[in-house]
Amino acid sequence: MSLSTSALVTLADVKTFLGLQNISASDAILEIIIEAVSASVTSEASPDLKSTTYAAEAYDGTGKSYFYLDHYPVTTLTSVVEDDTTLVKDTDYFSDDDEGILEKPVGYKWTTARGGVVVTYVAGYATLPADIKLACLIEVGRAFAMVDHKMFGESSRTVDGTSVTLNTDELLPATLATLGRYTRTRI
Repeated sequence: MSLSTSALVTLADVKTFLGLQNISASDAILEIIIEAVSASVTSEASPDLKSTTYAAEAYDGTGKSYFYLDHYPVTTLTSVVEDDTTLVKDTDYFSDDDEGILEKPVGYKWTTARGGVVVTYVAGYATLPADIKLACLIEVGRAFAMVDHKMFGESSRTVDGTSVTLNTDELLPATLATLGRYTRTRI
């Protein structure tokens, strides 16, 4: 098995992080865990984590001075067409690329037509931010430890008279907090 393009970290990153560089016996299970953690993190993330092109994405007009693109952060804004007219950036509209917001100049509003705004753009991170990558590595390490120690379905374990409570949440609170720092603010 090899990792899909949606994997947020590589097998080599994980093996280095866990100190398993010269061990290949766990590669298959690590790849499964990487895919599962990547899917969980991606589903919790507000911004797009992987860079993706969105061609001719149609939006209903808001009738307001601004509207939100479905995907962000925007790395390339190729075209914005409103009611079949191609708009000029920084003249007909402005963009907050980090937040994925398109805004009209003062006194102007977006159309109210269904599908009246068509945008072609690239959104997501070309390189995953370091804190999100670290959170993914920690999550993979935690899941691997549970598999390695056969702790399936356990919420606590006693070893040598010491009881330990395990965090069995899908993602750690610290991971959720890290992802929360990337959530866009609303106007």
